[in-house]
Amino acid sequence: MQRILSTLVRFRSFIVYLFFAAVALLLLNNRSFYHASQFDKTRLSLSAWLHLKSTAISDYFDLNRQNEILLMENLALKKLALKANAFPLYDQYYHAKEPFPFELQTARIIKTDLQKQRNFVLINKGHVDGVQSEMGVIGASGIVGIVDQVTTHFSSIISILHLDLKINAQIKNTEVFGSLSWKGTLPKAFQLQDIVTTNPVQLGDTIVTGGRSSYFPMGIPLGVITQVDRPQSEGYYQIDVTLFDNPLQYKYVYLLNNMDFDEIKSLENQPQE
Repeated sequence: MQRILSTLVRFRSFIVYLFFAAVALLLLNNRSFYHASQFDKTRLSLSAWLHLKSTAISDYFDLNRQNEILLMENLALKKLALKANAFPLYDQYYHAKEPFPFELQTARIIKTDLQKQRNFVLINKGHVDGVQSEMGVIGASGIVGIVDQVTTHFSSIISILHLDLKINAQIKNTEVFGSLSWKGTLPKAFQLQDIVTTNPVQLGDTIVTGGRSSYFPMGIPLGVITQVDRPQSEGYYQIDVTLFDNPLQYKYVYLLNNMDFDEIKSLENQPQE
């Protein structure tokens, strides 16, 4: 108590000044319209600033929940977008019951790198979440890879940045199909192979998924052709493709569960007569 009293005595002049300043400001506010309006503007600006800072702080601590909400909204939009681009798959083998036999679910990437030529990605979903090997995995606007190993709570994905992974691809709005694979250098540098030189190919053509696999539907945008070479001694183009998105920048992914996968595999495994 003695310390408080000593502090008050020490700063008595400043405290008296603040008191009379507050009284003067109160009198100005009550007796002068101009000063009252200026005080109101100041209070409004201060209140808005404090509210903005408070909102920023609360938003920061609410980021995880907001990310989950956005992820669910993106999931719904992704389903609609894929259905709009996809045609009935594998109808040459059987009559598809659904024009888009894929179910989607979200997952979060917990580990990814670009230190080898055969890279893998780890996600936070496993058997308990319904994840199975050979499920396709996509990002916001591109392919991430294909599920390889699955444990109870986690799964590893063969990254699209893997020299042995080839993605069935198509030049958009054409019937020209090939295999898209990583060049092993930059994360967006790919090559499109198996395109016969009799097909028309141009710089700037968009590359999308071809839909001729059980992993991905048709029409997912992948990248754009940035270089085309036509060797004289070979019958195939050498085509460079730059992806639209960097696969290393994804934090959340979408798992594609092909509901017809088992039936397709059983047909593929039947002996040919």
